[in-house]
Amino acid sequence: MWKHLLAALLLALASSGVFAQGRPSAQITISTPTPTVRLDEELAIHVFIQNAEQQRRVVLRGEPGFSEAGGVRIEFSDERGTRSLLPTTQGTLSLAEAREGDRAMVLEPGEGIGMHRRLPVEAVFQRPGRYTIRALYESPSPTARNPSVDRNNVEGATAQSAELIIEVTQ
Repeated sequence: MWKHLLAALLLALASSGVFAQGRPSAQITISTPTPTVRLDEELAIHVFIQNAEQQRRVVLRGEPGFSEAGGVRIEFSDERGTRSLLPTTQGTLSLAEAREGDRAMVLEPGEGIGMHRRLPVEAVFQRPGRYTIRALYESPSPTARNPSVDRNNVEGATAQSAELIIEVTQ
């Protein structure tokens, strides 16, 4: 009898979502056409953000990209595990404007946006070696008085990609 009660309780809890782990509303991936680069070359980085929601739209506030108001950051680490962030690029919006304004990209379920950045290898990696990079995304959350907020949309999405290994040679 106790087994049946316990099984019924576990089933009820599982179906109510108590055990469900929060799924991120956005997914981000990072890639590069060549994972081995020389110090005197450029590194091309491609980032793709996708709405992982099944029914709701995800709002990417500001101008999604590598600027302060864009929310995308590239983090790299060396062989010792020391992590650093690449500097942001110059954008047309400030972070405050992204939070207060109505400029945003709305992704329907399954939709995504891609972007890329090229930079000199020696500006990022000091010497030859094995490094990792990953993409981080945090949509600027709107202010409480922002009239463009729709309660049916996901605001303030965050995501981080898996790490990508980059080999830097002489």
